[in-house]
Amino acid sequence: MDDGQMANITKLLQTASDRQKDAAGETSAFNILSVLQLERYETRTHSKIIFFLLNSPCGSSDKAGFLHLFLQAIHIPEAFLNGSWKVYRERTFDGGSSRIDFVLESKNFCAVIEMKVDARDGDSQLARYASFCRKKRKEYTVYYLTLDGHAPEEQSIRGVEPERFRCISFEKEIVSWLESCMASVETDGYQYAFLKQYLGAVFQAAGIDNEGIDVKDLLDSSDMAQAAQIIARSFREKMDDVTACFFQKLCEEIEKKTKLKTLPYTNCADIFLDTLTKGSKNYHVVIGIDVDTYLYIGFGFSEETEDGGHPFIPLADAEAYFPDVYRKWIEKLDALENFPKFRQTKWARWLYWEDPEGARLNFRDHSAQIKLIDEMAPQCKLISDCLVKDLIGPLCS
Repeated sequence: MDDGQMANITKLLQTASDRQKDAAGETSAFNILSVLQLERYETRTHSKIIFFLLNSPCGSSDKAGFLHLFLQAIHIPEAFLNGSWKVYRERTFDGGSSRIDFVLESKNFCAVIEMKVDARDGDSQLARYASFCRKKRKEYTVYYLTLDGHAPEEQSIRGVEPERFRCISFEKEIVSWLESCMASVETDGYQYAFLKQYLGAVFQAAGIDNEGIDVKDLLDSSDMAQAAQIIARSFREKMDDVTACFFQKLCEEIEKKTKLKTLPYTNCADIFLDTLTKGSKNYHVVIGIDVDTYLYIGFGFSEETEDGGHPFIPLADAEAYFPDVYRKWIEKLDALENFPKFRQTKWARWLYWEDPEGARLNFRDHSAQIKLIDEMAPQCKLISDCLVKDLIGPLCS
Protein backbone atom coordinates (compact mmCIF):
# COMPACT_ATOMS: atom_id res chain seq x y z
CA MET A 1 0.00 0.00 0.00
CA ASP A 2 1.50 3.32 -1.04
CA ASP A 3 1.34 6.65 0.83
CA GLY A 4 -1.45 7.94 -1.42
CA GLN A 5 -3.73 4.99 -0.61
CA MET A 6 -3.04 5.37 3.10
CA ALA A 7 -3.87 9.08 2.94
CA ASN A 8 -7.17 8.34 1.21
CA ILE A 9 -8.07 5.68 3.76
CA THR A 10 -7.21 8.04 6.62
CA LYS A 11 -9.40 10.77 5.12
CA LEU A 12 -12.38 8.44 4.71
CA LEU A 13 -12.07 7.09 8.23
CA GLN A 14 -11.76 10.55 9.77
CA THR A 15 -14.72 11.94 7.83
CA ALA A 16 -16.93 8.96 8.67
CA SER A 17 -15.99 9.31 12.34
CA ASP A 18 -16.80 13.02 12.34
CA ARG A 19 -20.17 12.50 10.66
CA GLN A 20 -21.07 9.67 13.00
CA LYS A 21 -20.47 11.93 16.01
CA ASP A 22 -22.63 14.65 14.42
CA ALA A 23 -25.47 12.16 13.81
CA ALA A 24 -25.17 10.29 17.11
CA GLY A 25 -28.23 11.98 18.56
CA GLU A 26 -30.50 11.32 15.57
CA THR A 27 -30.64 7.60 14.75
CA SER A 28 -33.31 4.91 14.63
CA ALA A 29 -32.23 3.81 18.13
CA PHE A 30 -34.34 6.72 19.40
CA ASN A 31 -37.64 4.85 19.39
CA ILE A 32 -39.67 3.78 22.40
CA LEU A 33 -39.83 0.07 21.51
CA SER A 34 -36.04 -0.25 21.29
CA VAL A 35 -35.54 1.59 24.58
CA LEU A 36 -37.94 -0.89 26.21
CA GLN A 37 -36.26 -3.76 24.28
CA LEU A 38 -39.54 -4.85 22.70
CA GLU A 39 -38.47 -4.58 19.08
CA ARG A 40 -37.90 -8.34 18.65
CA TYR A 41 -41.09 -9.69 20.17
CA GLU A 42 -43.35 -11.17 17.50
CA THR A 43 -46.75 -11.26 19.22
CA ARG A 44 -46.26 -8.60 21.89
CA THR A 45 -44.90 -6.02 19.46
CA HIS A 46 -44.91 -6.57 15.69
CA SER A 47 -48.09 -8.62 15.37
CA LYS A 48 -50.15 -6.15 17.42
CA ILE A 49 -48.76 -3.05 15.73
CA ILE A 50 -49.10 -4.37 12.18
CA PHE A 51 -52.66 -5.53 12.91
CA PHE A 52 -53.49 -2.11 14.39
CA LEU A 53 -52.17 -0.34 11.29
CA LEU A 54 -53.93 -2.67 8.88
CA ASN A 55 -57.22 -1.84 10.56
CA SER A 56 -56.55 1.91 10.87
CA PRO A 57 -57.94 4.47 8.44
CA CYS A 58 -55.45 6.52 6.50
CA GLY A 59 -55.16 10.20 7.40
CA SER A 60 -56.48 11.39 4.05
CA SER A 61 -59.52 9.88 2.36
CA ASP A 62 -58.21 10.59 -1.12
CA LYS A 63 -55.16 8.36 -0.67
CA ALA A 64 -54.78 4.58 -0.48
CA GLY A 65 -55.33 3.18 3.01
CA PHE A 66 -52.70 1.37 5.04
CA LEU A 67 -54.23 -2.02 4.21
CA HIS A 68 -54.22 -1.34 0.46
CA LEU A 69 -50.60 -0.16 0.67
CA PHE A 70 -49.73 -3.35 2.55
CA LEU A 71 -51.33 -5.54 -0.11
CA GLN A 72 -49.25 -3.74 -2.71
CA ALA A 73 -46.06 -4.08 -0.65
CA ILE A 74 -46.41 -7.87 -0.32
CA HIS A 75 -47.11 -8.20 -4.06
CA ILE A 76 -50.75 -9.30 -4.07
CA PRO A 77 -51.65 -9.68 -7.78
CA GLU A 78 -53.19 -6.47 -9.10
CA ALA A 79 -56.33 -8.25 -10.23
CA PHE A 80 -57.19 -8.99 -6.58
CA LEU A 81 -56.21 -5.68 -4.96
CA ASN A 82 -59.57 -3.95 -5.09
CA GLY A 83 -62.69 -4.99 -3.27
CA SER A 84 -63.36 -5.70 0.38
CA TRP A 85 -60.62 -7.34 2.47
CA LYS A 86 -60.78 -8.70 6.01
CA VAL A 87 -57.76 -9.02 8.31
CA TYR A 88 -57.49 -11.66 11.03
CA ARG A 89 -54.73 -11.96 13.62
CA GLU A 90 -53.77 -15.29 15.22
CA ARG A 91 -56.47 -17.13 13.28
CA THR A 92 -56.98 -20.63 14.65
CA PHE A 93 -57.77 -23.75 12.63
CA ASP A 94 -57.58 -27.55 12.94
CA GLY A 95 -59.89 -27.40 15.92
CA GLY A 96 -57.86 -24.69 17.61
CA SER A 97 -54.60 -26.66 17.61
CA SER A 98 -52.94 -24.41 15.00
CA ARG A 99 -52.72 -20.64 14.73
CA ILE A 100 -51.76 -18.38 11.79
CA ASP A 101 -50.22 -15.00 12.56
CA PHE A 102 -52.20 -13.14 9.86
CA VAL A 103 -54.92 -14.06 7.42
CA LEU A 104 -55.89 -11.42 4.83
CA GLU A 105 -58.91 -12.49 2.84
CA SER A 106 -61.12 -11.15 0.07
CA LYS A 107 -63.87 -12.79 -1.97
CA ASN A 108 -61.37 -14.36 -4.39
CA PHE A 109 -57.99 -14.38 -2.61
CA CYS A 110 -56.49 -15.57 0.66
CA ALA A 111 -53.07 -14.49 1.96
CA VAL A 112 -51.63 -16.12 5.09
CA ILE A 113 -48.53 -14.73 6.77
CA GLU A 114 -46.26 -16.54 9.19
CA MET A 115 -43.99 -14.08 11.01
CA LYS A 116 -40.66 -15.23 12.45
CA VAL A 117 -38.41 -12.85 14.35
CA ASP A 118 -36.51 -15.30 16.56
CA ALA A 119 -38.64 -18.43 16.85
CA ARG A 120 -38.02 -21.62 14.90
CA ASP A 121 -40.48 -23.21 12.45
CA GLY A 122 -43.07 -25.66 13.73
CA ASP A 123 -43.44 -29.14 12.26
CA SER A 124 -44.80 -28.85 8.68
CA GLN A 125 -46.00 -25.38 9.69
CA LEU A 126 -46.22 -23.73 6.27
CA ALA A 127 -47.54 -26.91 4.65
CA ARG A 128 -50.42 -26.87 7.14
CA TYR A 129 -51.09 -23.22 6.28
CA ALA A 130 -51.24 -24.10 2.58
CA SER A 131 -53.77 -26.81 3.39
CA PHE A 132 -55.83 -24.22 5.28
CA CYS A 133 -55.83 -22.02 2.16
CA ARG A 134 -56.75 -24.81 -0.25
CA LYS A 135 -59.93 -25.47 1.72
CA LYS A 136 -60.98 -21.89 0.97
CA ARG A 137 -61.21 -22.81 -2.74
CA LYS A 138 -59.80 -19.49 -3.91
CA GLU A 139 -56.46 -18.14 -5.08
CA TYR A 140 -53.89 -17.93 -2.29
CA THR A 141 -50.29 -17.23 -1.30
CA VAL A 142 -48.44 -18.36 1.81
CA TYR A 143 -45.99 -15.70 3.04
CA TYR A 144 -43.00 -16.22 5.31
CA LEU A 145 -42.08 -12.93 6.97
CA THR A 146 -38.64 -12.66 8.62
CA LEU A 147 -36.23 -9.85 9.41
CA ASP A 148 -34.04 -10.49 6.36
CA GLY A 149 -36.20 -12.61 4.02
CA HIS A 150 -34.45 -15.92 4.59
CA ALA A 151 -36.06 -19.20 3.57
CA PRO A 152 -37.94 -21.44 6.02
CA GLU A 153 -36.81 -24.86 7.15
CA GLU A 154 -37.28 -27.54 4.50
CA GLN A 155 -39.54 -29.63 6.73
CA SER A 156 -41.85 -26.66 7.24
CA ILE A 157 -42.45 -25.95 3.54
CA ARG A 158 -42.32 -29.45 2.10
CA GLY A 159 -45.34 -29.97 -0.16
CA VAL A 160 -46.14 -26.27 -0.68
CA GLU A 161 -46.33 -25.33 -4.37
CA PRO A 162 -43.47 -22.87 -5.12
CA GLU A 163 -45.71 -20.54 -7.11
CA ARG A 164 -47.98 -20.16 -4.07
CA PHE A 165 -45.22 -19.30 -1.63
CA ARG A 166 -43.22 -16.12 -1.09
CA CYS A 167 -40.53 -14.99 1.37
CA ILE A 168 -40.88 -11.38 2.51
CA SER A 169 -38.88 -9.36 5.01
CA PHE A 170 -39.06 -6.52 7.48
CA GLU A 171 -35.99 -4.90 5.92
CA LYS A 172 -37.62 -4.74 2.47
CA GLU A 173 -41.41 -5.14 2.27
CA ILE A 174 -42.31 -3.88 5.77
CA VAL A 175 -39.94 -0.92 5.52
CA SER A 176 -41.33 -0.10 2.07
CA TRP A 177 -44.90 -0.33 3.39
CA LEU A 178 -44.21 1.90 6.39
CA GLU A 179 -42.51 4.49 4.20
CA SER A 180 -45.54 4.46 1.86
CA CYS A 181 -47.84 4.88 4.85
CA MET A 182 -45.78 7.84 6.09
CA ALA A 183 -46.03 9.43 2.65
CA SER A 184 -49.82 9.14 2.80
CA VAL A 185 -50.36 11.07 6.04
CA GLU A 186 -49.65 14.58 7.29
CA THR A 187 -46.15 14.94 8.73
CA ASP A 188 -47.31 16.92 11.78
CA GLY A 189 -49.88 14.38 13.00
CA TYR A 190 -49.88 11.47 15.44
CA GLN A 191 -50.14 8.89 12.65
CA TYR A 192 -46.89 10.07 11.12
CA ALA A 193 -45.14 10.11 14.52
CA PHE A 194 -46.42 6.60 15.29
CA LEU A 195 -45.28 5.26 11.92
CA LYS A 196 -41.85 6.87 12.27
CA GLN A 197 -41.39 5.38 15.75
CA TYR A 198 -42.34 1.92 14.51
CA LEU A 199 -40.11 2.27 11.45
CA GLY A 200 -37.23 3.04 13.82
CA ALA A 201 -37.98 -0.14 15.77
CA VAL A 202 -37.99 -2.16 12.54
CA PHE A 203 -34.64 -0.64 11.58
CA GLN A 204 -33.22 -1.68 14.93
CA ALA A 205 -34.67 -5.21 14.84
CA ALA A 206 -33.45 -5.78 11.27
CA GLY A 207 -30.03 -4.30 11.94
CA ILE A 208 -30.60 -1.34 9.61
CA ASP A 209 -29.04 1.67 11.26
CA ASN A 210 -26.94 4.78 10.69
CA GLU A 211 -29.27 5.65 7.85
CA GLY A 212 -28.38 9.32 8.25
CA ILE A 213 -24.61 8.86 7.97
CA ASP A 214 -23.29 9.13 4.43
CA VAL A 215 -19.77 9.49 3.04
CA LYS A 216 -20.39 8.40 -0.54
CA ASP A 217 -19.82 11.98 -1.65
CA LEU A 218 -16.14 11.38 -0.85
CA LEU A 219 -15.93 8.52 -3.36
CA ASP A 220 -15.41 10.94 -6.21
CA SER A 221 -12.50 9.11 -7.85
CA SER A 222 -11.26 5.59 -8.52
CA ASP A 223 -8.57 6.02 -5.87
CA MET A 224 -11.08 6.95 -3.17
CA ALA A 225 -13.40 4.12 -4.18
CA GLN A 226 -10.50 1.69 -3.95
CA ALA A 227 -9.68 3.04 -0.49
CA ALA A 228 -13.29 2.42 0.57
CA GLN A 229 -13.09 -1.13 -0.76
CA ILE A 230 -9.97 -1.79 1.32
CA ILE A 231 -11.69 -0.39 4.43
CA ALA A 232 -14.81 -2.50 3.88
CA ARG A 233 -12.83 -5.70 3.39
CA SER A 234 -10.63 -5.00 6.40
CA PHE A 235 -13.67 -4.19 8.55
CA ARG A 236 -15.35 -7.53 7.78
CA GLU A 237 -12.14 -9.42 8.52
CA LYS A 238 -11.64 -7.52 11.77
CA MET A 239 -15.19 -8.22 12.94
CA ASP A 240 -14.72 -11.94 12.24
CA ASP A 241 -11.44 -11.91 14.17
CA VAL A 242 -13.06 -10.14 17.13
CA THR A 243 -15.91 -12.66 17.22
CA ALA A 244 -13.53 -15.63 17.17
CA CYS A 245 -11.36 -14.03 19.87
CA PHE A 246 -14.43 -13.40 22.03
CA PHE A 247 -15.50 -17.06 22.04
CA GLN A 248 -11.91 -18.20 22.64
CA LYS A 249 -11.45 -15.93 25.66
CA LEU A 250 -14.91 -16.65 27.02
CA CYS A 251 -14.13 -20.37 26.97
CA GLU A 252 -10.81 -19.75 28.71
CA GLU A 253 -12.60 -17.85 31.49
CA ILE A 254 -15.20 -20.60 31.94
CA GLU A 255 -12.60 -23.38 31.95
CA LYS A 256 -10.56 -21.50 34.52
CA LYS A 257 -13.58 -21.12 36.81
CA THR A 258 -15.15 -24.59 36.37
CA LYS A 259 -12.53 -27.04 34.98
CA LEU A 260 -15.18 -28.12 32.46
CA LYS A 261 -14.20 -28.91 28.89
CA THR A 262 -15.13 -26.20 26.40
CA LEU A 263 -14.85 -26.02 22.65
CA PRO A 264 -14.65 -22.57 21.00
CA TYR A 265 -15.42 -22.12 17.31
CA THR A 266 -15.14 -19.00 15.18
CA ASN A 267 -18.69 -17.85 15.97
CA CYS A 268 -19.95 -20.03 18.83
CA ALA A 269 -18.81 -22.24 21.71
CA ASP A 270 -19.83 -25.41 23.54
CA ILE A 271 -19.50 -26.12 27.26
CA PHE A 272 -19.68 -29.84 28.07
CA LEU A 273 -21.46 -30.65 31.33
CA ASP A 274 -21.63 -34.43 31.02
CA THR A 275 -20.82 -37.27 28.63
CA LEU A 276 -23.24 -40.10 27.82
CA THR A 277 -22.81 -43.28 25.79
CA LYS A 278 -25.33 -45.17 23.68
CA GLY A 279 -23.96 -48.10 21.72
CA SER A 280 -20.76 -46.98 20.02
CA LYS A 281 -21.66 -43.27 20.09
CA ASN A 282 -20.88 -40.56 22.60
CA TYR A 283 -23.35 -37.83 23.44
CA HIS A 284 -22.93 -34.73 25.59
CA VAL A 285 -25.02 -32.53 27.82
CA VAL A 286 -24.11 -29.11 26.47
CA ILE A 287 -24.49 -25.42 27.09
CA GLY A 288 -24.07 -23.73 23.73
CA ILE A 289 -23.20 -20.06 23.33
CA ASP A 290 -24.09 -18.84 19.87
CA VAL A 291 -25.09 -15.86 17.76
CA ASP A 292 -28.00 -15.16 15.42
CA THR A 293 -28.59 -11.44 15.71
CA TYR A 294 -27.83 -11.36 19.44
CA LEU A 295 -25.68 -13.54 21.65
CA TYR A 296 -27.79 -16.37 23.05
CA ILE A 297 -27.38 -19.28 25.47
CA GLY A 298 -28.74 -22.72 24.67
CA PHE A 299 -29.06 -25.94 26.68
CA GLY A 300 -29.32 -29.28 24.93
CA PHE A 301 -27.75 -32.58 23.96
CA SER A 302 -25.19 -33.11 21.22
CA GLU A 303 -23.90 -36.11 19.31
CA GLU A 304 -20.16 -36.58 18.84
CA THR A 305 -19.58 -37.28 15.14
CA GLU A 306 -16.64 -39.03 13.47
CA ASP A 307 -15.29 -35.75 12.12
CA GLY A 308 -15.18 -34.21 15.59
CA GLY A 309 -18.41 -32.23 15.29
CA HIS A 310 -20.98 -31.87 18.06
CA PRO A 311 -24.37 -31.08 16.45
CA PHE A 312 -27.35 -30.75 18.75
CA ILE A 313 -29.90 -33.56 18.54
CA PRO A 314 -33.66 -33.02 18.99
CA LEU A 315 -34.69 -32.91 22.64
CA ALA A 316 -37.23 -35.65 21.94
CA ASP A 317 -34.40 -37.93 20.77
CA ALA A 318 -32.36 -37.18 23.90
CA GLU A 319 -35.37 -38.01 26.06
CA ALA A 320 -35.88 -41.30 24.20
CA TYR A 321 -32.19 -42.28 24.42
CA PHE A 322 -31.60 -41.26 28.04
CA PRO A 323 -34.97 -40.81 29.78
CA ASP A 324 -33.70 -40.69 33.37
CA VAL A 325 -30.71 -38.48 32.59
CA TYR A 326 -32.84 -36.19 30.44
CA ARG A 327 -35.41 -35.79 33.21
CA LYS A 328 -32.70 -35.02 35.78
CA TRP A 329 -31.16 -32.20 33.74
CA ILE A 330 -34.49 -30.68 32.68
CA GLU A 331 -35.68 -30.65 36.30
CA LYS A 332 -32.47 -28.86 37.30
CA LEU A 333 -32.96 -26.36 34.49
CA ASP A 334 -36.55 -25.69 35.55
CA ALA A 335 -35.45 -25.24 39.18
CA LEU A 336 -32.98 -22.42 38.46
CA GLU A 337 -33.78 -19.45 40.70
CA ASN A 338 -31.48 -16.68 39.50
CA PHE A 339 -31.46 -17.26 35.75
CA PRO A 340 -34.13 -16.13 33.26
CA LYS A 341 -36.56 -18.73 31.97
CA PHE A 342 -35.61 -20.53 28.78
CA ARG A 343 -37.71 -20.79 25.64
CA GLN A 344 -37.95 -24.24 24.09
CA THR A 345 -37.56 -25.32 20.48
CA LYS A 346 -37.25 -28.74 18.90
CA TRP A 347 -33.48 -28.67 19.43
CA ALA A 348 -32.80 -26.82 22.67
CA ARG A 349 -33.87 -24.61 25.54
CA TRP A 350 -32.50 -21.13 24.85
CA LEU A 351 -32.56 -17.44 25.74
CA TYR A 352 -30.82 -14.23 24.76
CA TRP A 353 -27.97 -13.10 26.96
CA GLU A 354 -28.63 -9.78 28.70
CA ASP A 355 -26.26 -7.85 30.95
CA PRO A 356 -27.37 -6.57 34.40
CA GLU A 357 -28.89 -3.48 32.72
CA GLY A 358 -30.90 -5.66 30.30
CA ALA A 359 -28.77 -4.85 27.22
CA ARG A 360 -28.04 -7.51 24.59
CA LEU A 361 -24.93 -7.99 22.48
CA ASN A 362 -25.95 -7.35 18.85
CA PHE A 363 -23.63 -9.15 16.44
CA ARG A 364 -25.76 -8.57 13.33
CA ASP A 365 -25.00 -4.85 13.08
CA HIS A 366 -21.48 -5.39 14.49
CA SER A 367 -22.15 -3.17 17.50
CA ALA A 368 -21.16 -6.06 19.78
CA GLN A 369 -17.82 -6.61 18.03
CA ILE A 370 -17.07 -2.88 17.98
CA LYS A 371 -17.75 -2.74 21.72
CA LEU A 372 -15.60 -5.83 22.33
CA ILE A 373 -12.54 -4.24 20.68
CA ASP A 374 -12.13 -2.06 23.78
CA GLU A 375 -14.01 -4.21 26.33
CA MET A 376 -13.05 -7.82 25.53
CA ALA A 377 -11.68 -8.77 28.96
CA PRO A 378 -14.40 -7.18 31.14
CA GLN A 379 -17.21 -8.49 28.91
CA CYS A 380 -15.85 -12.05 28.96
CA LYS A 381 -15.46 -11.85 32.74
CA LEU A 382 -18.97 -10.46 33.19
CA ILE A 383 -20.59 -13.16 31.05
CA SER A 384 -18.53 -16.03 32.45
CA ASP A 385 -19.14 -14.92 36.05
CA CYS A 386 -22.90 -14.83 35.46
CA LEU A 387 -23.00 -18.18 33.64
CA VAL A 388 -20.91 -19.93 36.29
CA LYS A 389 -22.75 -18.44 39.27
CA ASP A 390 -26.35 -18.65 38.05
CA LEU A 391 -26.38 -21.44 35.42
CA ILE A 392 -23.41 -23.82 35.33
CA GLY A 393 -22.87 -23.94 39.10
CA PRO A 394 -26.47 -24.82 40.03
CA LEU A 395 -26.76 -27.32 37.15
CA CYS A 396 -23.57 -29.14 38.11
CA SER A 397 -24.13 -29.14 41.86
